[in-house]
Amino acid sequence: MGKYMSNWLPPEWCEHECTWITWPRNKSDWPSKFNPIPCVYAEIVRALTISEKVKIILPTMSSINSGVKEFLFKYPISPQMVEFVYIETNRSWIRDYGPIYIAGQCDGDPGLKMLDFRFNGWGKYYNYNYDNLVNKEIYNYDSSIPIISSDVVLEGGSIDVNGSGSLITSESCLLNKDNPRNPSMTKEDYEELFYSHFGVDDIIWLKGKLNGDDTDGHVDELARFVNDDTILVAYERDPLDINYAVLQDNLDILCKTRFNIRKIPLPSSLIYFDGQVLPASYLNFYICNHAVLVPTFNDVNDREALTIFDNIFPGKKVIGINCVDLLLGLGSIHCATMQQPKVY
Repeated sequence: MGKYMSNWLPPEWCEHECTWITWPRNKSDWPSKFNPIPCVYAEIVRALTISEKVKIILPTMSSINSGVKEFLFKYPISPQMVEFVYIETNRSWIRDYGPIYIAGQCDGDPGLKMLDFRFNGWGKYYNYNYDNLVNKEIYNYDSSIPIISSDVVLEGGSIDVNGSGSLITSESCLLNKDNPRNPSMTKEDYEELFYSHFGVDDIIWLKGKLNGDDTDGHVDELARFVNDDTILVAYERDPLDINYAVLQDNLDILCKTRFNIRKIPLPSSLIYFDGQVLPASYLNFYICNHAVLVPTFNDVNDREALTIFDNIFPGKKVIGINCVDLLLGLGSIHCATMQQPKVY
């Protein structure tokens, strides 16, 4: 299970108690294109609430809240499957500042613990103070799950686990010097952190990042575990594409591991907004209790990607959600969600 047996980070496909979402309100993240964003979030909530509760973080302003609720319940969403939690936030990308839940293992404590890592705006943005306090506010809302705070900056999108002792991360993010998270930490320091907090003893370090990725190389754009022994990895067919070399390097690294490697192409064409390449990747999917939510991009490769997910997850419904507009905020479905696992 891992070098340290007291903690275990459940993989995303373990049953969820609920999914956390922060309702979007920062219009500057989607310049001139904010209007469609609540519709995309509503589609995500609608898909999730088929099988699990969704806890939606709203700001404390009642005028905003009433409008969100009126809008949301125009969709076929059961109010019993939605719980609203009132917390101030800066952005809606809860994957990177929200709680990371671990379970006790082999120490007589099977319950959940909430890990509260620091968040510093991906090392580049100044307006993150509310986001950095979200986990403590969640604990204030419901103190039944113990909280463990850390001085380390760690974003949920920068790691992925298989629940059997292995973790994927990237050097371009955690060891980034231009947008530093923890300037004094070495690769060995991070590995010790993963050993002690997540119960892993096998760490795979990828090298680079997608062009346009504002997070400096989160693995939820690059490579994801889809079961105990299989990794789904993004690749680019065109050797002249700007992402080809980086993704080939990552593929070479993964092919030297013990895991089965399944490739999934990027969209066939780069997606731009205002001259900027956007980080479009089918790897930003989210596994919920009954389904896999997959971003689509109005691209000819959408169907191929959805077919690959159908083959990998035969017991789950694969739901494609158009994320072209959402992508303008430099994130997608996985970035917008955080699972709270159920522990028996």
